[in-house]
Amino acid sequence: MNKGDLLAVACPADTVLIPLGTAEDGTPLRGRVGIRGLRREEYFNFAKISGRDGDIEHLTRGQAYVVAQGMVDPVMTYDEALQWIRQAPNTVTGPVIEGIMNLSGLRDDAPKEAYKSL
Repeated sequence: MNKGDLLAVACPADTVLIPLGTAEDGTPLRGRVGIRGLRREEYFNFAKISGRDGDIEHLTRGQAYVVAQGMVDPVMTYDEALQWIRQAPNTVTGPVIEGIMNLSGLRDDAPKEAYKSL
């Protein structure tokens, strides 16, 4: 691969469709959303927004940022994502957030998983 090809790639072209989670009673929700991994700059913005102090408000804002950047179908603004995260149960929002985090390599075990794939 040459340098021109690498520089032409703005972000991963792969969009992954994942099912929505489950309702609070465990019933699977119908529908899928399109997600992608975060780009490097988006990751650094996520780290600034979410902080590392464990404060729930910072974490919620960080999750909203992840959804606003990483969910591509349907697209949500940051404010819409924040509202969705605050009102929907974690069984619905969790799979979307986790999916984006996994694609972005932001899970705690991501380095170990990457090493295993070699």
